[in-house]
Amino acid sequence: MKKAKKFSTYKNNNIILSPLPSEVFIFLASGMHQEWQNKAREEVQNLNDLKIASKRVKVGNIDIPGGTRAWLHCIMIQSYGENLLMRFAEPRKHSCSYIPFGVGPNYCVGQTSHDLTTIFFPCVPDVCTWSNGDDALVTSTCLHQIAFLFFDLLFKFNLERLRRYSRFSVVEAPVGIMLCHAVCGVSRKQAVRLIWTPWLIRRHFEKQGISGPPYRPISGNTKEFLRMYAEARSKPMTLCHDIIPRVAPFYHRWSAMYGKTFLYWHGCTPRLVTSDPELHKEVLMSVGGSFERVDANPLTKIFFGQGITILKGHQWALHRKIADQAFKMERVKSWIPDIIDSTTRMLNKWGNGVEEFEIEVSRDVQNLASDIISRVSFGSNYEQGKEIFKLQEQQYHLVSLASRSVYIPGFRFVPTKKNRERRRLEKLTRESVRVLLEKNKQAHNRSGNLLSLLMSCHTCVNNKEVRLGWDEIIDECKNIYFAGKESSADALNWALLLLGMHLEWQDKARQEVLSVVGSVKPPTAHTLNDLRILNLIIQETHRLYPLGGAFVRQATKGVKVGNIDIPAGTQIYLCMAAMHHDTELWGESANEFNPMRFAEPRKHPCSYIPFGFGPHFCVGEKLAMIEMKIILSMILQRFSFLVSPTYAHGPLFMMGLSPQYGLQLVFRRLSN
Repeated sequence: MKKAKKFSTYKNNNIILSPLPSEVFIFLASGMHQEWQNKAREEVQNLNDLKIASKRVKVGNIDIPGGTRAWLHCIMIQSYGENLLMRFAEPRKHSCSYIPFGVGPNYCVGQTSHDLTTIFFPCVPDVCTWSNGDDALVTSTCLHQIAFLFFDLLFKFNLERLRRYSRFSVVEAPVGIMLCHAVCGVSRKQAVRLIWTPWLIRRHFEKQGISGPPYRPISGNTKEFLRMYAEARSKPMTLCHDIIPRVAPFYHRWSAMYGKTFLYWHGCTPRLVTSDPELHKEVLMSVGGSFERVDANPLTKIFFGQGITILKGHQWALHRKIADQAFKMERVKSWIPDIIDSTTRMLNKWGNGVEEFEIEVSRDVQNLASDIISRVSFGSNYEQGKEIFKLQEQQYHLVSLASRSVYIPGFRFVPTKKNRERRRLEKLTRESVRVLLEKNKQAHNRSGNLLSLLMSCHTCVNNKEVRLGWDEIIDECKNIYFAGKESSADALNWALLLLGMHLEWQDKARQEVLSVVGSVKPPTAHTLNDLRILNLIIQETHRLYPLGGAFVRQATKGVKVGNIDIPAGTQIYLCMAAMHHDTELWGESANEFNPMRFAEPRKHPCSYIPFGFGPHFCVGEKLAMIEMKIILSMILQRFSFLVSPTYAHGPLFMMGLSPQYGLQLVFRRLSN
């Protein structure tokens, strides 16, 4: 019986074994052939008084454990047509002439479950009559005994208590059969998905010493997850670099309770959270198809479309090949004059000639990043593309909210206020990008322009030429705009904050810039390589304030990573921010600003991965590093600065890590 119950709920290759349809037809067949129904009833009439087995008992070939409920008012006979049963009393002509459960290695594992449910499913002959007549009726008593007995056998529910809620009126027999099938089949599948499977997975990890917060049906731990984030972002934190309690409050709390590797539930989906660098390496370097990107939430997919950020498989490989060509170091170096020009125009606006002034720099830095990514990639300036950035900024908060929430299938079609706003912003964004592309068609002939590469033909592995569709080009433009603007702006904000807090390192960086670059001339591709202290400062910035925060992958099959056996379908949440602040990897000073730690070899190659690791390593890493070096060196040439007393420290992780309350700095102009 235990094996039958296990197999009847076993999920294999996304198919839940369901014996129910055959029982429905057996019901119908036994009602059409009353003589066989009477014979079966006579054969099992001695079982009619059996309600609850007080001890283990063997009935026919069935071994029934004590305590099992057996509602056996009649038997289900698997027969169709006249005199069908007697043909099975004689030897068949061929051993494979009757194989309802298959044959060979793929023989149906649920046959045992099918046999038991066939015998034990209820029918009340005294209450309802099965017939093929038009006026035959099925009462609600019969339908509810069919639906509820299965749950009684599977989950040991109290059948008598459930039957009190019967409210159906009589229906025609065919309708009753379909309703019975729908109620039992759908309800069982949902019960398995919402209760049985999570329980099995939880036990699987507990046997390996991995635990986590208790699972709650449907929502999992999402409500508590969101509540912790809401509490963390409700007020500023102390001005320090121990940001994990604010940017990853769930990890800060649950890792203290369950260890650095634990299991929590994103709805009904298990998420294995870890900050182990070795697990980061094995998951991100997986090349055998064991792990893949998690399918985007449909509400999130509205924002990213079919861009490189969420694509998988061959489509991702094609888009990645194009992006790799665009962001080669030689091409990035050719964009240095554009970066210098945009930065010069921003710095000329600061202060309006005043020697000392205070400004909120995060907005200016975002505009600068927007201008740079537009000019170097699409041949336009910020003024031409500002409509796109404004629209994306509005979408940004909606996308972040959707990525943290559990998506209900079909919810995107519900005309809620946020859904209507998402569709409106998406439509306007696509139109704005389309207009921008139309205006820049002449850039198609410029080899240094990303737009020209997106619009060109590309050779695949099989030597076939492919051209991106118009919608694919628009989606890629949106992805590059977002990544180039948000990530670059956030990294610059945190670098300025750290230099404003640690003036000794600001002085060291300025001395290096003045000695290598000079006080007037802008940096060049050659001089950028000699800014070693500035490079260490940028690395420490990315360690303390990682832009991505985490990587999420999903196991496509059962796989063993390290000492952990991970079932298929489990999501792996690689908490990069926690790893970057781990005292076991970075020492007791892990939460302190110390760029010199990067002058020494690291303990583990994956202990520092701000741009990712493996095949999905950030394609724009070279541009991001050069852009930060140029902007910081030009600011250090002109100004000294410190953090304003009005600054409120609030690192906020949405799609990236940004200052929630802006960045207020006090600047003092330097004399030549």
